[in-house]
Amino acid sequence: MKLRPFAHLLLLPSLLWTSCRSPVDEPGSNLPGKCESESPVIAPQKTDILFVIDNSGSMEEEQNAIATELPAFLEALKEGSGVSQDFRVGVITTSVYRLAMFQGQTTLREYAKESGRLQRVPDAAGNPTDERFIDGTDPYVLEKFRRLVIQGTDGSGQETPFEAVRLAVTEPLVSTPGAENGNAGFLRDGARLLVAVVTDEEDCSTIQRPPPVWVSDDTSIDNCSEQSHLLTPVEEYFATFQQLRDSTGASRQVLWATIGPVALSDKRAELIRDATPDGVFVRNVDCPTSYGPGHRQRAMAEAFGSTRGSTTSIPSAGTTTATPCCASRSWPRWRRASRW
Repeated sequence: MKLRPFAHLLLLPSLLWTSCRSPVDEPGSNLPGKCESESPVIAPQKTDILFVIDNSGSMEEEQNAIATELPAFLEALKEGSGVSQDFRVGVITTSVYRLAMFQGQTTLREYAKESGRLQRVPDAAGNPTDERFIDGTDPYVLEKFRRLVIQGTDGSGQETPFEAVRLAVTEPLVSTPGAENGNAGFLRDGARLLVAVVTDEEDCSTIQRPPPVWVSDDTSIDNCSEQSHLLTPVEEYFATFQQLRDSTGASRQVLWATIGPVALSDKRAELIRDATPDGVFVRNVDCPTSYGPGHRQRAMAEAFGSTRGSTTSIPSAGTTTATPCCASRSWPRWRRASRW
């Protein structure tokens, strides 16, 4: 995964509004005002940012890039060029379960310590602390976040970002105290939620247990895409996220950004099979290091975009699916196959 700068992905210019224009400049205006020499301070808007990090084996070479690029996004928020930002950030992984078929045997593994749970912020020595999210006012927010986004590569090869987010922002985790490995306290009343998914593969989410799709070591198939009708529809997950409310009963605004397997040139999702000396690999067109096409990833981003035409906070967060083109093909991948 060769990560591109995250600032353009999340389209910060509208969050970090720095232009200065006086009404006196408008045609026909008779106002005597003038533009200040410094950017005005805008009333802070509360934003709870949830990063969903792919911690599968294919992400090994991307960990250092993630540690560099994602904190740069927070740094831009923090500095703000005169705009006061009230944010906090937490991290979950794409690991919830893995149903694997290998040598004729099926095994199911569930990732109980992940599965939508906010991951603990490590200290400078890499040991987990009791912190599960970081406030933007923390003087060490960037330093802590650099450590937090490194989630390793021992996670599930059956990436399920949609299911992980659903578990993270709904009951019971949303009201379970951190001391009990829950997410209580992260989502604030009156705050919008920004979800940012970072992955090199298609979403394989379902609310069913065991999942109806299994993975194998056959790199020439990706039934997470080809058998997507077996998974929980993207529309159902989207509806769940649109119905989120805070503790006062107020509707919670949700923004969605994906850094995932779509074409570099036009962000389309299209499956191709790439024959190499090491075998045949499924990937997305114009994304040579992806593993499979991002049909569901793109569909989720488009669903959010279609409901927020007038939103100016992060205007294209819902419609932007940037392409990481992730993973080294030398890594032995678990590929998806239908569970009959």
